[in-house]
Amino acid sequence: IPATPSVTSVTINPSTVTTSAGSVVGLVATVVTENFAPQAVNWTIPEITGVSIDNMGVVSIAPEVTSGTEIVVTATSVFDDSVSGTATITVA
Repeated sequence: IPATPSVTSVTINPSTVTTSAGSVVGLVATVVTENFAPQAVNWTIPEITGVSIDNMGVVSIAPEVTSGTEIVVTATSVFDDSVSGTATITVA
């Protein structure tokens, strides 16, 4: 009987970042799996004007983003959407 693939955890590195408006922050998701489950993630952020994220975990922060803005980034397993990790980016 083959073992069932599963996702144990998703973590984002770095988990906290302080940066300035007009910057780009690269994040890396680490996905721990069992029995060869896929390690792909979907990246999401709240809708904040001037902030975007691509499918590689690169967050772009426009120069007009207000100091003090907190961006919570979530990486959710594509294989098991009940498993996710978060990171917080603060615009200083």
